[in-house]
Amino acid sequence: MEDEIDLRLYAQVVWRARYVILGVTLGAALLAFGVSRFLLPPVYQASALVVAESPAPEGPAAGEAQGDALAQGAGARAPVPAVRLAPAAYAEIVDSDSFRARLGERAANGGSAGAAAAPRPVVRARVVGQTDLIELTAEAPRADLAARWANEAAALLADEVARLNQSRMERSLSLLQEQVEASRQALDQALARMESLAREGPLLEQLESQQSVQLQMAADYRRRLDEIEVQLASGRARLEVLERRLASEPRALSLQAGAGSGGGSPGETFNPVYAQLQEEATLQQAALAGLEAERARLREALQRLEEELQATAARLVQARAGQQEVAWRLDMAQRSYQAALARYEAQRAELAGRLWAQTLSVVREAVPPAAPARPRALLNAAVAGFLGLMAGLFGALAAEMWRQPGPGQAAVPASGAAGPAR
Repeated sequence: MEDEIDLRLYAQVVWRARYVILGVTLGAALLAFGVSRFLLPPVYQASALVVAESPAPEGPAAGEAQGDALAQGAGARAPVPAVRLAPAAYAEIVDSDSFRARLGERAANGGSAGAAAAPRPVVRARVVGQTDLIELTAEAPRADLAARWANEAAALLADEVARLNQSRMERSLSLLQEQVEASRQALDQALARMESLAREGPLLEQLESQQSVQLQMAADYRRRLDEIEVQLASGRARLEVLERRLASEPRALSLQAGAGSGGGSPGETFNPVYAQLQEEATLQQAALAGLEAERARLREALQRLEEELQATAARLVQARAGQQEVAWRLDMAQRSYQAALARYEAQRAELAGRLWAQTLSVVREAVPPAAPARPRALLNAAVAGFLGLMAGLFGALAAEMWRQPGPGQAAVPASGAAGPAR
């Protein structure tokens, strides 16, 4: 058989315990009302309204700053507005522990003895919608104290914003000083590179002059070698002609018997033509030997000169590469210095624009409230009464569940669901 839920049993249980449930409900409501009305200390709330403003610069100082920025030239930037904090950032400042501690010290130093003995001020901040309005709400045990704390919080927040603006300006000045120092270092490096370039300049000119001389000497050697080759070829041809003539010319001439005289054979005499040709051949061989010796010396000297020329060319390439590197580094140093100066001028103009940083203005001062914000006696009584009603119902059902069933009487199960006995 299936169990069925019968709400009439629960209704009967509640009806039997209706006086107990009603008593618990009324008792809880009256107790909560009495505690809220007579025992709990009242808490008053007061709110001050501030707005974040970025006023435009006015007066002669603004004109001088703008004129100074415009006088920088077309490449300079005009003063830019100060960096604005979002309204939520002000709310975070108010919610910080440091702000509340400073507010407590400020309220204690500027208040009466009773205010000085009061606990640390409780202040909250919230942004009103999508606007730049910030609402500062203070809670205190007295109405006048709550209003004073709210106004003190607004004044302290304005001072905090001014301090933040001053801190941002100091950081900007520090950054500008670092950039100026970096530009000075870049300038020193540029000057050092210029001195290095001036020292390396004569060495490069000397190497170029030495290379030019060596090239001219190598050209002279090659030209002389070409001339020697021509002279050798001509001399060898001349020598061959002389040798052929010597081969065809007899050494002695045959004469009539008894006509000869001297150391020759009878009837023979020495041929002067042969002697002349032999002498010319000897001289030609000596000349060829001298030319070949000169050619060997020139080739050896040319080889040494070519090796020296290669070494000079390598040194010259290295010197030119070093000079190009020095020139490049010098150019980069000059550009870095010019860029640093441009950034300095631009940020100086921007810093002039930040002199008119964002400020806070009080739109509405806090006034002492007429009634406390907490405790709300009627609301507490209503909530306590509802909770008492729930407790009474639960207690009645629990008591009925643990009650022993009598003969012929159905028991309420522990799960809260019951059905008719079958």
